[in-house]
Order: sequence, then C-alpha cells, then structure tokens
Amino acid sequence: MAETGSTTTLVNELEALIDQSEGLATYTRSGLSGGVGEISIDIEVNRDFPAVSLASMLAPSPDWFVACASVNLLDEDNEFVLEKTLVGHLYDAGTEEGNKFSYNNEETQPQNPITRITDPPMGDGTEVKPFLCTIIFTKQ
Repeated sequence: MAETGSTTTLVNELEALIDQSEGLATYTRSGLSGGVGEISIDIEVNRDFPAVSLASMLAPSPDWFVACASVNLLDEDNEFVLEKTLVGHLYDAGTEEGNKFSYNNEETQPQNPITRITDPPMGDGTEVKPFLCTIIFTKQ
C-alpha cells in the first residue's frame, strides 16, 4: 500500500481479522490524482466496533503513507460524536530507502519498523507542517 497504492494484501489481512470477529468492515477508495482535493466515504461503525483506522499512500514517495489508527468515535458518555477532526500523520513503511519524493528507490534490507516521520525534509523534528491531510468524521 505504501509503495504502490495496492490494497490487496492489507485488505486480505483485515478481512481475516473480521472473520475472527476482530473488526467490522473494510473500505477502499481511489486516490487524488493531483494530490489536492477531497475524498469522501460512507462507513459503518457500531458500539461493538466504534473505532476507525485509515491509511493512504503518499505518492510519489519511497514508502510513505498518511494514516490515523483506532480513532474512537464514541464520546465520554458512550455516544457517537457528531464530528471529529484530526490530522493524518505521515509514516515511513520502512521498505524503501530515500527521504525525498521519489519512487523506485533501493529496497531497505532488512526492512525497518514503521515509524512516524517528523524529521526534515518533511518535518521540523516534532511534526510535519503544513499538515498533509485533515480527516473529518461526521455522523450521518
């Protein structure tokens, strides 16, 4: 997913978890062809599975992706929030070398763990600014 945008392996892994009652559903969408714009998707959550995770490759990059993980859409009263806005964080999948926007870099051997990117050239040592994406969950 991080290198080519292919979601087949990721979806297969998630569907195996769903088959074991460890998740509710998977959803896929195509990306932004120009890198700027908006993607909207309707998803289902319930009280048994109130959290959402999402990921999208960042192209062209070695193996970077934007993600948010386990975003709980219930408030402190166990009610679904009407809206929740957050920033998608930038991650390095640890599979390709390179720290610039380029594609088809040398493979990382051995593969590194997934890490959050905060250092230059994308970040200031603490975070990436300007943010690459804003994620808004809205109750329908």
